[in-house]
Amino acid sequence: MATDRLAASLHSPIRLAEDAIALDLLGGGRFILGLSLCYRREELDGFGVDPSTDPERLEALVPVLRAVFAGRTASVAGLGVVVSRGPSPP
Repeated sequence: MATDRLAASLHSPIRLAEDAIALDLLGGGRFILGLSLCYRREELDGFGVDPSTDPERLEALVPVLRAVFAGRTASVAGLGVVVSRGPSPP
């Protein structure tokens, strides 16, 4: 189970992390998340994202996702955030 390429700038880092963890749990740890920059100006405009910030938004998202999948606290906008996978099954 995988995404092809997800336009990272169009998603909240926390929401994306939560959704990715949920899909990974549903897929038995086999979920693959592919990220990309946006390439259509219309998409960025529709979400109110400045195209010049697209690369830095993607770069900021990657450490958040890595931390979440490793079970560590992630820093988003200066706040420490933990996305839990929940309790381990018995």
